[in-house]
Amino acid sequence: MRGGGRCLLGGLAVVVWMTTPSPSLACFAMVKQATPEELVRGSTSIVRAEAVEFVGRPIHVPAGDEGLALLQLLMGVGVSKGPSQFPGGPPWWLAPYYWVSDSEYTLVRLRVVESLKGAFEHGELLTALARDDFLGRNQGDVPYKTARVGAGALCFALDYRLGSQYLLLIRNDVLYYQAMAPTNEEVDGATDPWVVWVRSTVRSQSLGETPRRNR
Repeated sequence: MRGGGRCLLGGLAVVVWMTTPSPSLACFAMVKQATPEELVRGSTSIVRAEAVEFVGRPIHVPAGDEGLALLQLLMGVGVSKGPSQFPGGPPWWLAPYYWVSDSEYTLVRLRVVESLKGAFEHGELLTALARDDFLGRNQGDVPYKTARVGAGALCFALDYRLGSQYLLLIRNDVLYYQAMAPTNEEVDGATDPWVVWVRSTVRSQSLGETPRRNR
């Protein structure tokens, strides 16, 4: 989509918590974690994009089941994926986390500066659900196996800061499709180690080679 840009939706159930000491355990329990190589292979588009503006009015999400349904709808999941999918109550491993805190979200607009895979064009605008309280970069080793610290509040890292670049691993126009996955990490331009590794892996996979991991 040109002009107004393309909206990147989400594709998984949302889990939010506030009090548990290790909330990411609930996120990891939701799905089998893909390896970095699997994330690259499964992405239909990979782009490096700059966060250029937050758009629209703040979106207020109330606490509880009502907020959960709204947040899932905003992420592209739909109300049908809300609490009603567990008629007897959430699974035992999910029960302590299956609620949403009262908070606000917004939309971030990102401009593509490099396309590593897929049909997105330089300069194309993308829009995604976001928060404007950036909590910090990924401190893990490249290739990243999990998302940055911002994902610890929602299973997905929705935190962005304007002027920074992010490497977006997109699957069929869906950005937030796997809990705790590094699909939108902040990077330092074209020579950032994560960008270099992903670019090399895209090239290797297109040639049928086995990508090398950093030691």
